[in-house]
Amino acid sequence: MGARHGVVRDLLLVRGGMVVTGQASLRVDVLCGGMGEMLAVGPDLDIPAGCTVVDAGGLLVMPGGVDPHTAIGADEAGFARTAEALAGGTTTILDTLYPLGASLDDAWRAWWHAAARSRVDVGVHMALPAASPDVLQGMDVLVARRGVNAFHLSMADGLSDRAILQLAGHAAACGALCRIEAQNAQAVAYLRAELARAGITGGEACLLSAPPPVEAEATGRALMLAGLKGAPVQVGPVSTTGAVACLAAARLNGQRVEGHVLAPIWWWTRRPMTPMRPGVVPPGPACRPFVTARTGVRCGGHWRVAPSAWWPAGSARWAGRAMACPVAWRNACAWSGGMACRQGCWGRRNSWP
Repeated sequence: MGARHGVVRDLLLVRGGMVVTGQASLRVDVLCGGMGEMLAVGPDLDIPAGCTVVDAGGLLVMPGGVDPHTAIGADEAGFARTAEALAGGTTTILDTLYPLGASLDDAWRAWWHAAARSRVDVGVHMALPAASPDVLQGMDVLVARRGVNAFHLSMADGLSDRAILQLAGHAAACGALCRIEAQNAQAVAYLRAELARAGITGGEACLLSAPPPVEAEATGRALMLAGLKGAPVQVGPVSTTGAVACLAAARLNGQRVEGHVLAPIWWWTRRPMTPMRPGVVPPGPACRPFVTARTGVRCGGHWRVAPSAWWPAGSARWAGRAMACPVAWRNACAWSGGMACRQGCWGRRNSWP
């Protein structure tokens, strides 16, 4: 469901670049226009009348990135900052919307109004606070009338197993996808409190409060619940070998499931002592148990997306959650940590913009 869908673009010819696809790299021209689609790809394309030509000689031409998890919400100023995402090569974001006491449809209306300020295409995952009759009815309205086809279920926010079963089953019946934020909320809260008493906060606390056994348990439980209802599901964030093993087992059993890895994980597990930016100290030794998982989730085909988890500064809801990266840097994270290392290519790519 794209907020900018239907906007007619002028013709644009990208000339002489190296077009990179999942199968090959070819030096060809790309003609774009219409509703934003690629109209033609090939060598030495003719230049249509009134077409803008961009010389891409010596440059890579790749599809725009999709950031599948931001948390902007109904924030016009936050959507205005998506210009930063565009500058970093991200052309689509899938935002997570928390209704915060409003009905699902009222929350969507406020979000839709704010999203008009976006500089990129946008879609939404509606976070579901409970499995009440009002929420279930609201899901039906969003799918049928608003084009929303994805819902966010958060164990971290206290959704019970019973609620997840009911919501995942209802979403599947509507033809919608669920994304489950897999976390053992009680164990994580206990560990975070212990770490805070010891003076350990920030990014390192995020990892230490969700050690491999805790993440694996939550991931396995999320997959089990979705499997009971036969619901397709995306689970994450995944960052440990135990969680990857749960994903692999579910896929081998025919379950429709994928995981997502937060973009900063790719960076921090490769260069754990390098700050993301001045004033933000990344976790150091805490990253070491996560390195093998990074390779396993990528090479096993269980990972398809790397979200930034970005939210606008000052959002009280996300205070203390330090595992996000600047929205402009998501592509650099995913490329340097996820794709370039797959090809054995680090070097200059292994640095922040």
